[in-house]
Amino acid sequence: MIVKRYSGRTAEEALNLAKFELGEDAVILSSGRTRDRWWKFWENGFQVLVATDSPPHAQNGRREGHEAGAAVPPPPPPTPAAGESGEGRNGPFGFERRMEALLERLEQRIGRMEGFSGSHQESAFRFLRERGMEEAWARSLARALSEDEAGEWRAAIVERVVAELPEVLPLTAKGARAVMLVGPTGSGKTTTLAKLAAHLCLEEKVPVTLVTTDTFRVGAVEQLETFSDILGVPFRVAKKPKELAQLVEAQGEGLVLIDTPGHSVRHPLYMAELRALQQTARPEVFLTVPAVLAPAEIRALKAGFLPEGRGRVVLTKADESHTPGAVLGALIDLGLPLSYVTHGQGVPEDIEVVRPERLKSWLLAGEYHA
Repeated sequence: MIVKRYSGRTAEEALNLAKFELGEDAVILSSGRTRDRWWKFWENGFQVLVATDSPPHAQNGRREGHEAGAAVPPPPPPTPAAGESGEGRNGPFGFERRMEALLERLEQRIGRMEGFSGSHQESAFRFLRERGMEEAWARSLARALSEDEAGEWRAAIVERVVAELPEVLPLTAKGARAVMLVGPTGSGKTTTLAKLAAHLCLEEKVPVTLVTTDTFRVGAVEQLETFSDILGVPFRVAKKPKELAQLVEAQGEGLVLIDTPGHSVRHPLYMAELRALQQTARPEVFLTVPAVLAPAEIRALKAGFLPEGRGRVVLTKADESHTPGAVLGALIDLGLPLSYVTHGQGVPEDIEVVRPERLKSWLLAGEYHA
């Protein structure tokens, strides 16, 4: 099988190139936008990944409908992009059009700086954008800086970002009887649950029971059971919402920590199952938010995993993110209390209560240091 990738300015151009070389029987494996350093004069190109069982006609001298040795027609010309004539980007006016597009984008960038009252605001804006913060929050926070803060604008803007974050609200020994961790696949729920259990058992002397409802992922039950053996705490498996409610009801002193399977918020069936677990057991819900997730994806988690809009946030994988502005801006939008942050694989040392000073250092340095 031959698998090749083709790029073009438009999707049609990339597809035509693929069909010309591999033939009409080539199968498209994937397609989408691409950004390569040689796309110098426009924002996005397109690429397709195609495969075929037969070798290219350049090697076997045959193409469908043509005998060996016959002339092979060239691929059809690419469809002109919006605003272009049929002369294409290499035509007599192609260079002028590309330069006009470059100038237009440059004017847009310069225009984004308008509205700032001083250079310190512009510097703060660029700083937040370099840290990954979305433009709306970066602009709003930068504009809030006063002239008195011009000399120490970096410290001032970091202070303002952290001040916008929701309150810090960790678990207490006299708090909820049950805590459920929810979040997308790969967000670190099971590892976070083990860290939290170890923290409560070893440091706060709170008895815990570990419960998993994750019977989907291979090895999920065994993984949490191993953690419970190491800590010497009870472990249970709840396959139905009723079983989970009974386990929580039967719990005496201490805390029930509940692990759940990771699913996409776009899967309505799995989200309905998760809501059923929450409604029957009535636990405190902690949303695990990976620091490496895009801001738009983070904002989508609230509606999917917290249908009632209540819960707290555990920020995971902080050590893997070098764009803290992105996740901190998204956490401001979520508006949920912050509880813990995890920053490694160590149990229980790589979990801690959210500390504003740590977040400031993270934003300044671009790396999370415990």
